[in-house]
Amino acid sequence: MSKPDARSKGQDQRQPIEWATVLPRLRTLLLVLIGFGVVPLLVNALTPAIVPTKVRYWVVPRWWVGIVLGTLVVAGGVAVWEVLHAPEWFAARLDSGDGVTDWLAQALPFWLLNLAAGVLLIPAGWAWKRRRVARAVSRRQIDDVYMQEQIEKARTQAADLAAATRIGVRLDVESHEVTGVGANAVRGPHELPNGRQAVGAIVRPTVRTFQDRAQDRQRVRQWQEPGSRWLTVPQKAGQVRLVMVAESGQGKTVLLFELMLALLRQGFRVVFLDGKGNPADAAALRAAAEGAGKTAAAPATYNLFNGTSAEVTDRVTRLFPQTEGDGAFYRKRARTVMQKLQKDSAASSLADLRERAYRPQDFVSDRYDLNMLRDTSGPVKNSPPMSVAALQDIETNFEDLRGLISEDGWSFDELPADLTTVTITPSDQAQKTLADLLLLGFRQHITKRAATGDDSPVVVVIDEFAQLVGVDVDPAEFVASIQETGRSLGVGIVAATQSVAGTSNDAMMQKRLMSAGAGILIGRTNDPEDAVKYAGTVMRMEASGAATGDQLGSGRAQHTYALHPQTVRLAADGMFWLVQNGSIVPFRALPPTVAPTNANQPAAADAEPAETAAPVLEDVEPAPEPAHDDEPAPDVDEPDVDEVGPEEAPAEGETAPERAPEPAAPVAGGAALWSRVANDEPQDDETPATPPPPKKPAQPKRSGVQFRSKGGS
Repeated sequence: MSKPDARSKGQDQRQPIEWATVLPRLRTLLLVLIGFGVVPLLVNALTPAIVPTKVRYWVVPRWWVGIVLGTLVVAGGVAVWEVLHAPEWFAARLDSGDGVTDWLAQALPFWLLNLAAGVLLIPAGWAWKRRRVARAVSRRQIDDVYMQEQIEKARTQAADLAAATRIGVRLDVESHEVTGVGANAVRGPHELPNGRQAVGAIVRPTVRTFQDRAQDRQRVRQWQEPGSRWLTVPQKAGQVRLVMVAESGQGKTVLLFELMLALLRQGFRVVFLDGKGNPADAAALRAAAEGAGKTAAAPATYNLFNGTSAEVTDRVTRLFPQTEGDGAFYRKRARTVMQKLQKDSAASSLADLRERAYRPQDFVSDRYDLNMLRDTSGPVKNSPPMSVAALQDIETNFEDLRGLISEDGWSFDELPADLTTVTITPSDQAQKTLADLLLLGFRQHITKRAATGDDSPVVVVIDEFAQLVGVDVDPAEFVASIQETGRSLGVGIVAATQSVAGTSNDAMMQKRLMSAGAGILIGRTNDPEDAVKYAGTVMRMEASGAATGDQLGSGRAQHTYALHPQTVRLAADGMFWLVQNGSIVPFRALPPTVAPTNANQPAAADAEPAETAAPVLEDVEPAPEPAHDDEPAPDVDEPDVDEVGPEEAPAEGETAPERAPEPAAPVAGGAALWSRVANDEPQDDETPATPPPPKKPAQPKRSGVQFRSKGGS
């Protein structure tokens, strides 16, 4: 065959492309190849707009990232396989007919495969959509202003829920209360591998955009280590300076217990002033401290006369009302007499002070001072000598404190144990005065430490600080002074209250206390504005919205709360914010190893299975059948046998015997950790409870009006 014949034959074999037939088939191929992306896009498009306002929408479990990455790998493998086989499938499609049967025979297997791949891509599409919503919320670009606020609230609650799940705590999203604690929960104080003591888990957003991840993080120094997700106790006592503001039931006492146990583990001495007035709380704390190998004491009396002449004078005159008028006159006279009677040496007791007042010539060497003490020209006729008149005033104010003060009592210069607890009854004015004297004594102790160079760590913790404030007693002055100077002197102080207004009757003193440089720990409260303003403000774009909620109007940048008050009002139990040095760190308090009495606790059926050690009940007669169901509640983690401890649960039909808890043995988790433990046996550092005295017959009332003299006659 010649070359012209071969060329003509090749031209005859080339046929023109029929694009009318090829293009529809090519579109079919492209639809098949991209079909797996239609499913997640369709799911996101059909998702109601209200879904992002739900808390569960923003909860990201630990296994979620693995599922998203796994489905992306599978879907990517399917896409690569289809691309590699696309030429072969396209050639077969061109050679086939245009009938429905031919089309389905070739396209249906690919469509089914792509449908399965699209279903696998739903988690990835969901995550992509969620990040886009998070980005729009952070930029405040949601068209509906109300929905913008609802989404922000849901994200905050989801972050708290994720932190609670991480430490083994179950929360009720609707009521914001703790409903249970897992058997393997991380309990506080929790010792980290580096030896630091953690009392809280840092709360972080569950969904963060790439822009959020690129920003520099802020942390509260001394309380948070770089890159750590735990709130840790400072290693120096002077850095433990806190003002805690949270309402009753939020968990501030539980957090205080964890904080004090962590301080004891670090070798600090702790003095606990319990303004709630419940001795059972202090007893539980002492038992936990002794279980950790520390000494604990609950001294009954305080030594008012331990110290220098100036210190004793300040304490005695503090017994007088801190008001002007007659109170100022009697207070000044008592101070003058105390100074002159103690010029050579300090009085050691009230009896010593009496002897000096009645026999000043034996203790005063200066003739002028002696004549002044013997002066009888008082404010009333026939006044006794000035020293005796002042002594009578002192004894009048001292009378209610006789059972609380003695020369054998304790003092800050000579702490009786590693942990010293003092219970203050809020309704007893004498005990309020005692608390005021204790804070004055602590302030004097700090001054003495500075002079002697003593740097041993000591921290004073005050629960329900507002209960110590009275008409004539305002200890906020001492607390603010300690907050301002304690850091450099190696001492710390923590004051817990339910509101800023309760810290002092003086508005200026409230401001001084809150701005003294100490950390402010904020929990749920009905009036958070006075506390959150110390967290500062941020510049935020605020836009006007249409009444229909479908578009945003003009906007302007303005300063708003960095920590919004409504966020604090809606906080769940155990959720707190620590504000210090311009930084804010949200955290969740760890479930406690030992809890105070009447703390917000989960129901027993929801906390632990019935196989754990039964709690000891108070004043319950033995019954033939147990009062609770022995079957464990559904969806509750079963505890390990090792965690129950050597104590055996009572047999069926028996009641747990009442006995004192063993401090050295760790308490079992769940309800046993949160429930109240009855203890009728006296502790080592407590005097046995005396039986109540027999009822006395009613005494006839005296007629007339009785007066107690504050003067010298």
